[in-house]
Amino acid sequence: MHAQNGFDVWTDGAYLLKLSPGGDVLWNHKITPPPDEYDHPLYNADLAIDSAGNALTVTAPESAAGNLAVSKRDPTGAVLWTLSFGASAHGITISPSGVIALTGAASAAVDFGTGPIPHADGSDIFVATFNP
Repeated sequence: MHAQNGFDVWTDGAYLLKLSPGGDVLWNHKITPPPDEYDHPLYNADLAIDSAGNALTVTAPESAAGNLAVSKRDPTGAVLWTLSFGASAHGITISPSGVIALTGAASAAVDFGTGPIPHADGSDIFVATFNP
């Protein structure tokens, strides 16, 4: 899978791009590592844009034991913050009031900032909300 700009997600990892209305790349940032840097051949990634034009991304190996990362970038691409959790991510969304919601799975206890949530068995699904 090759993109027109020369990035190859199978060897380089996935990138977040901001394009001008004319289709020119304004900035790009790698949001997943190259596949040879982790044990899982696939990476989950999702994107949400808030009302101020900030990009929120969630990335994690396709494994419930993965290390998901949630990042917020301003409209210029600068990282505003990043949070990491021991789980796998499936999606991200943001409400008009700025509340962030994540969906995913965990195969061990996970702490989203309010204390560890016990693990039951197998792969536990979750919906977590944040208001950073």
